[in-house]
Amino acid sequence: MRLGYLHFFTLIIFHTFCFGQASVDKIIGKGTGNSIVQSGDSNLIICGDRDGRLLVSKIDSSGNEIWTNLFGLTTGSSPNNSGYNLIKVEKNYLITGRYDPGIGAYNKAYAVMVNESGNLIWENNYGNNNSYSKYSCYDSLSKVIYITGSIKNSSFDIFLIKIDTSGNTIWENSYDFGSSEIGESISLLDPSNIFVAGNTTSGSANNMFNGFLLQIDSSGLMNLQKTFGGSQQDNIYDFKILPDGGSLLVGSSNSYSVGNSDAWIVRLNALGDTLWTTTVGGPFSEASYSLFIDDPSKIWICGKTNLGAPYLDQGWLFEIDSAGILLNTINFGGVKNESLYGLTILNRNIYSIGTSTVNLNDSIYFVRTDSLTLGLSSKAEINFTHSIFPNPTESFFYFKFGQPISLSSINFSIYDWNGIEYECPVEKEDQLIKIELPELKGLYILSFRISNINYTYKIIKY
Repeated sequence: MRLGYLHFFTLIIFHTFCFGQASVDKIIGKGTGNSIVQSGDSNLIICGDRDGRLLVSKIDSSGNEIWTNLFGLTTGSSPNNSGYNLIKVEKNYLITGRYDPGIGAYNKAYAVMVNESGNLIWENNYGNNNSYSKYSCYDSLSKVIYITGSIKNSSFDIFLIKIDTSGNTIWENSYDFGSSEIGESISLLDPSNIFVAGNTTSGSANNMFNGFLLQIDSSGLMNLQKTFGGSQQDNIYDFKILPDGGSLLVGSSNSYSVGNSDAWIVRLNALGDTLWTTTVGGPFSEASYSLFIDDPSKIWICGKTNLGAPYLDQGWLFEIDSAGILLNTINFGGVKNESLYGLTILNRNIYSIGTSTVNLNDSIYFVRTDSLTLGLSSKAEINFTHSIFPNPTESFFYFKFGQPISLSSINFSIYDWNGIEYECPVEKEDQLIKIELPELKGLYILSFRISNINYTYKIIKY
């Protein structure tokens, strides 16, 4: 499945901007945020890193800290302990990531279990001195945990660990396709069918990464191997199993993009065969890092999108249906680089966590938005071709329609980020509109209506 260039360019800059919407985006401390889940008391648990240590924190629905704990030794000069993924295990929380105290040539897969109050239950290291863990899943029937990541033998291989709920190793396996591999995500269909998704350079042109999916049984035996991608860099970062036994993979693609890279979504059936694949993106760089399936017909994905200039990555949430059709899209930030790496849904709200460089160093970036007040129709129909340029701009921009449209019937409105409307000079000629922006630099919203559909776009003035 592949939509046309103009269709995707239009959708990627389509920004949901709803006044009075219950949304929050804020910095909640230094460090990075990588994963987020619901807590047992209707708050949220996040993980990441801070000052070289693995961070796990409980926050409320507005991003306010309830408690924060740090784990991992920092005995060396450059420690790099980090939590990449977070799951709930019964009434506790498992964080998996990297154990690196900074003593040189010592980097191990790391797992930490904490309770609802953030108190340590156990922690453990796995693998050799050049390994790390990325993602985990819990088999509630067998009471075991599977963790995937990467381990360096002769080259980097997929690393898979099976442990009990006390952190004790049942078995460790690695899988080598003959080149470099990374296990990025793991999910469970049933106790006998564990699926690992990630990336490999094996068999790809120019040593570029392509995505893969493995099916492994509870003893560690690999039964299925599938690869996905083209001649350029194509990465899988997350995947989930659907109710029909099929699965959905998300990542980024250069092979199938209209720009530098696009968000990439692949739908598989229960046998691992591709049902459809699609990309979402424009002329710059986009990626999707995590997905949350609340309803198989409405799937939310988080990542980043770029506005066409350095340091203008934005945190990005978008929604697709079961056929890969884009339903909603909303982006956050834009002052400095922002990316969203993890998301969850609780009480109709979408919560996402990531990273911003707004304070020059990495800061944890938190987003909340109400999924039912995004202000879009169930399917955003774009029934005209157009372009906006230049964006970013120093003073004015042009909006050009690709076919005849009665401009006299269209009223264009300009708002700032706080919702204040400005009277801006507008010149209309043929299918070209020139709009002068207010004197102040910053982020502005262009809004207009055609055929009973509202369209809104972000414009950056620098």
